[in-house]
Amino acid sequence: MLPVTRSLQLEEQGTNLQLVKYHRRNVGIMSPSHPPYLEISPSVYHILDLVLVTFIYAERISKRREAGARAAG
Repeated sequence: MLPVTRSLQLEEQGTNLQLVKYHRRNVGIMSPSHPPYLEISPSVYHILDLVLVTFIYAERISKRREAGARAAG
């Protein structure tokens, strides 16, 4: 089974302005390695705690669904 690729982006409504983007870990085969990180626009610093909690919540839900799908076979 191939790993599921997830993407998280927060864009300002009605624009293409990217406010938050999640970058997965890169092991360095095709490009330099780096740990996972969130790229965050300064325009959302005032709600940074909400952004982080929402991201953590979404990741937990996603991981639980993946675990359930693997268990179901």
